[in-house]
Amino acid sequence: MKRILHVVGKMNRAGAETMIMNIYRNIDKQKVQFDFLYFTQEKTSYDEEIINLGGHIYRLNGSNFISNIFQLRNLLKSEPKIKAIHCHTALSSSAYLFSAYISGVRQRFIHSHSSKSRDQNKFLYTIYEKSAKWLINKYATDFISCGRLASEYLFPYKDESQISVINNAIDVVKFESSAKTHKNYLRQQYSLSDNFIILLQIGRFSSVKNHQFSVQIAKQLLINRVSFKIFFAGIGELQKEVEEMVRLEGLEDHIVFLGERSDIENLMAGSDIMLMPSIHEGFPMVLVEAQASGLHCIISENISKEVDLNVGLLEFKKLNINDWAVSVQNFKNSTELSDGERLERMINQGFDINQSAEKLLELYEA
Repeated sequence: MKRILHVVGKMNRAGAETMIMNIYRNIDKQKVQFDFLYFTQEKTSYDEEIINLGGHIYRLNGSNFISNIFQLRNLLKSEPKIKAIHCHTALSSSAYLFSAYISGVRQRFIHSHSSKSRDQNKFLYTIYEKSAKWLINKYATDFISCGRLASEYLFPYKDESQISVINNAIDVVKFESSAKTHKNYLRQQYSLSDNFIILLQIGRFSSVKNHQFSVQIAKQLLINRVSFKIFFAGIGELQKEVEEMVRLEGLEDHIVFLGERSDIENLMAGSDIMLMPSIHEGFPMVLVEAQASGLHCIISENISKEVDLNVGLLEFKKLNINDWAVSVQNFKNSTELSDGERLERMINQGFDINQSAEKLLELYEA
């Protein structure tokens, strides 16, 4: 059995982390086993499941790159069963790839999950970004991304033939099945009548996810006398700020903060529309889940068109509050495809988790 060390920072319920867990559950654990490297001492969402699946969790105590490089080197030297490292931490992966290189780890994977780093125009950050990409190119042996834009962002020195695209795949049958059995999931819990439009936004509270825009949509819908409820699922550093904005706008009765959830498929089944007004994204797995659920999505035009799986559920729009409010008001729950046809299209495009697990296993065994 080959042990693969995934460098993740921490394993809470977010897009990349959930994708990793989807693959971990389905990959052949007689051939490979996943271990995880955290940069936090706190307990995270997937810890218990990782341990139950046979994985180890390692934690670094360093507060800076230099300390982490040497701590990781010591770890890799003391754990000879770790045969490969798989980094998911964007630019900072350069340090961990270098550490693995000087530790003699033969396979060093870098995985790009986003089309852009944080918005930062400072001169020193630009130098750091370019240097990190150069180091990644030098010390990684295998390059993986979730899509074209994510490849172009993190791997500017590579052409398409040198990059393996692993789709942000899911258990499509689970989401399609839940869509049939949990249509009233939120209406029943919150006593909402059929005339209410149920809106859902899933993602961590960070600037890139743009929750403030959704709050402004709620304000406009209220002005337009629309019956609606918005549900925010997720946690993050800006949650308190968004909660305060909701309070100041007098929208407490119209917006619900659900926190971190493990029932995403049921939340999607019980919603009418998903909102994703992101400033930028790579290939959001949550949109794959939404399409498997048959959920109509109004999303930012900043999101890669690659995520449209041709099942007629995505509506790309510029970030204009009035336009989004009109789209919500004009929403009609209809699709030209049957559930079976939608499922078949997604599987044929490689978005079933078993396909991605097999493809990644091939890379690990190369």
